[in-house]
Amino acid sequence: MRPKRWWAATVGGIVALLTTVTWGVPAGATATASSAPGVTAKTITIGFISSTVGVAGPNFVHYGQGVQARFDLQNAHGGVDGRKLKLISEDDGGNPTADITIVQSLLAKGVFGIIVGTPFFFEAYKLPAQEGVPVVGGGYDGTEWGLKPDYNMFSTTGDSAPTFNIVNTGGVDFMKELGAKCVAGLGYGISPSSSAAAAAYVKSAAAVGLKDCYLNTTIPFGGVNVEPVVLAMKAAHVDAVGLEMDNNTNFAVLTAAAQTGLKFKAAISATGYGQSLLNDPSALAAARIPGSYFIEEGPPLNSAPEKAFRAALKKYEGFSGIPGFGRYEGYTQADLMIKGLEVAGKNPTRQSFITNLRKVKGYTAGGLLPMPIDLSLKDFGKAPSVECSWYAKVSGDTFVTVPSNGKPVCGRTLSVGSS
Repeated sequence: MRPKRWWAATVGGIVALLTTVTWGVPAGATATASSAPGVTAKTITIGFISSTVGVAGPNFVHYGQGVQARFDLQNAHGGVDGRKLKLISEDDGGNPTADITIVQSLLAKGVFGIIVGTPFFFEAYKLPAQEGVPVVGGGYDGTEWGLKPDYNMFSTTGDSAPTFNIVNTGGVDFMKELGAKCVAGLGYGISPSSSAAAAAYVKSAAAVGLKDCYLNTTIPFGGVNVEPVVLAMKAAHVDAVGLEMDNNTNFAVLTAAAQTGLKFKAAISATGYGQSLLNDPSALAAARIPGSYFIEEGPPLNSAPEKAFRAALKKYEGFSGIPGFGRYEGYTQADLMIKGLEVAGKNPTRQSFITNLRKVKGYTAGGLLPMPIDLSLKDFGKAPSVECSWYAKVSGDTFVTVPSNGKPVCGRTLSVGSS
């Protein structure tokens, strides 16, 4: 499930500013004020929606640790303009409709903005959009990221077309180089992003001269009863597949393929990269199946940005392994929230956050993103001309970046279909 999407000069329903209060500060320091929900002279409170239990749990359980590590690092360096960052977390339990109630609860508690750590936010995005509440996420849950006029929503994948059905050559060119000829796409029926991304795989394959051999976007979220799907791929002579699902389903597909004799030139899993896989013997066995590749969640191991990231996780969360999807997503999205607070000014409001973050170009989350993203309105709602990802495979008991030069694989956008 890969992502996309926002600014605002006039977002409908912008919350009225509270009375400005100037607080006493040490001589020589700049006075700060409280003029927005969640902001005091000493703190800024951010809401976080997680999904650590239920069907999304295997992929999202460590998300909050990534968020908290980035906040802890920032607080250790004085916070933002002297204000320490606080986090209020609530879990949707894997229930899409719960997110509506959670958003209402967080707003009632007066949070300044919201970080989205769930694949089900597509059910709840309208309320913060109406209230002009800054929202930061990965843009992987649905097609609402990039829809005008909801400029309050910022994604770490950039603010582009409100669709995942983008015909882009990156992943399929990678498959082609590995010798693939017949491509399939698999996705979850309940997830707009997952199903659209799976459909995009087979359309993209046809665009680069590969065969569009099989598409299934009816798989239950988190489902592992995938043998019928694997047998259907085998009958269609599939030799490459885009697995746009969570790691438990992706591993089930790889395992069933090995058991039924279906061999892949390239099976690319959107999720699964990280220490959790290496610690799980059955998952590790699936990952070692020839042709199994992963979207590498961040830059190559031991590159400067990756080492700095792991150092923060070790210091503040006690984690010393290879970070996976949840920790990367949480950390980079917390970083984007911090960036918005930094550019919002010494007396931040929700509107100044949105307006000023919409002026930022070339954002990389400290080098953790595969390409700089433009958060301005220049290309808002448009498909990016280029998309990039790092890829990796398991070698022995660790991951290695593919290709070995460590550079992300980039592809050209050819067209955009409906999601």
